[in-house]
Amino acid sequence: MKNADNDYKFDTRLQERHLRQGVISSSDLEQHLEALPDMTEESESLGLDVDLNIESPEAQANEAEAPASGPVLVSAVEPEAQ
Repeated sequence: MKNADNDYKFDTRLQERHLRQGVISSSDLEQHLEALPDMTEESESLGLDVDLNIESPEAQANEAEAPASGPVLVSAVEPEAQ
């Protein structure tokens, strides 16, 4: 079971959690990433020209804090009850 824990230690889906919980340090993560082989020569381009407009969670958080700009939707005024 100990070996299975090491398999998930640097899993990209768990890295932030492991950093917060102290399971790994940022220097451990840097060393792991630097030790990964460069697979550029074995990769294949898909030739897609698509802007996915993906932003980091930090950028999304900053947007949420920023005041809204542009048109603001206002609901229609309900008619008075008679």
